[in-house]
Amino acid sequence: MKKKILPFSLALACLTWLPAISQKWQPLGHGLLPTGYALYGISVVSENVIWAVADVDTATIPPVPAGHLIKVIKTTDGGLNWSVYDVEESVGRVSWNVEAVDDKTAWLTTQDLGSGLGRALYKTEDGGETWTQKLFHRAGGVFVRALDESHIYCQNGRFAGWSEDGGETWTLDTLEAYPAFRVPSQRAGRTDSNSSAVSGASCDSRTVTTATV
Repeated sequence: MKKKILPFSLALACLTWLPAISQKWQPLGHGLLPTGYALYGISVVSENVIWAVADVDTATIPPVPAGHLIKVIKTTDGGLNWSVYDVEESVGRVSWNVEAVDDKTAWLTTQDLGSGLGRALYKTEDGGETWTQKLFHRAGGVFVRALDESHIYCQNGRFAGWSEDGGETWTLDTLEAYPAFRVPSQRAGRTDSNSSAVSGASCDSRTVTTATV
């Protein structure tokens, strides 16, 4: 994978105060991604480790361009420095959700929006350098959660998948009572009782923003 390590100072000019709940928001990694990319999902492991996934905004309107590259960004020092990874293993798809276990292991949903490549769930165990397809099924197209290293749940509308061995084998099901238009989403994550992180909430859609309550 192509990786860039980029140091960024905090953009203090973009600080937003929310006096009603005494929050101070700090944009991190402003301008990290190329023009046209927007953050679509974020996973907060701790106050230091944050992952996020980005697509070209117009690529989320079918059809997905054949050469579109999902980008995953990660910090391990609370946002002072960021690594950027091109997910070349899933070129031509978009992603709306990343779920991290730690600074090395994360899961990524991918979606073709009908272009023919299909939906698939990917996993990295080397910090985002390489990604391995762990599930090729509609359930892997939108939402994923890792309860721990072994227990993984994914869902796309009515289609759901569950693994108890880190994605090696899957139980797949269809949730008949689940409305097709309702999809779980993730835009924010919590690091501890006092801090949160959200993607694209302040400044612009390419910025990760953190808050201390």
